[in-house]
Amino acid sequence: MDVFSDTTGEKYLYRYRPDSVYTIDEILNQYVRFSMKDSLNDVFEFSFGGFLSSNRTSLKEKNILLHKLFSRLNATPEPTIKVSQSELIGIETNPDLDHFEGRGDELIGMLESAARSQIETMERHLNKVAVSCFCKKPLNATMMGHYCNNSKGLLISFKRKHLESSLSDISKLLDVIYSSEPYKMSLETFLDSSQVADWQLRNELLARKHSDWIYEDEVRAIIPNPEVSGTNFYFDLSCIAGVCFAPSANEAFKRVVCSICRQMNIPVYECKKIDGTYDFKSVLVAGDKYLCATP
Repeated sequence: MDVFSDTTGEKYLYRYRPDSVYTIDEILNQYVRFSMKDSLNDVFEFSFGGFLSSNRTSLKEKNILLHKLFSRLNATPEPTIKVSQSELIGIETNPDLDHFEGRGDELIGMLESAARSQIETMERHLNKVAVSCFCKKPLNATMMGHYCNNSKGLLISFKRKHLESSLSDISKLLDVIYSSEPYKMSLETFLDSSQVADWQLRNELLARKHSDWIYEDEVRAIIPNPEVSGTNFYFDLSCIAGVCFAPSANEAFKRVVCSICRQMNIPVYECKKIDGTYDFKSVLVAGDKYLCATP
């Protein structure tokens, strides 16, 4: 397997980049850019679908929810939802709705109102999230057309395990979930404040896109609260497995990239059409072609 033939995303991940000075700088200085929500091309990025209604919640689920609610209220100096001490004792010993003399649904309704009041705050938080995007698919014509300036740029192949190790202090690599609906949070999750920082929740909310984008087969790294509006993450050179020119890259761009990659000992490939198909193959750039020595 060469570095531009893995379609599983398990060994290699790919970034599709245009023929620009920014791409050259990313290779030369070994970094990836984390971008904010307002600079991404999906208007539904990080969409929050609100909270799941308790109308479809089973009696057992309501009991669990009330147990968590009262546990939280018992530990809160000034709770916003008032209950009696006898109710608190009752839920701890036998968490059934009948302990609340018909108030169970009322209390859950009050919790729903409290949750909905936090939606605006949550959406403001989502606007501060930064993301860096990778793709499982190598040599994809659609991706090159969209993200390589009409196939004039290049692809960077990253070794997934090396990249994960480099990112481990600030982020994880999350496989994007494709769905017809945005993420909706359960009231139980809302009550469990520790889950707000949980990676599973981030995957459900921050690594979720509409099904129309499934062709991208995206993997993303996320920084929930970057210190600046955009962040560069610098990685070890060992993360890069190689670069491959898109089929319409011009020779001037190739010469610059080849010169840099030769100095950094990064293998360079070209993308070639396979006759009679809609597929491509990567071919190692040999000799002094484009003034680049064989890696």
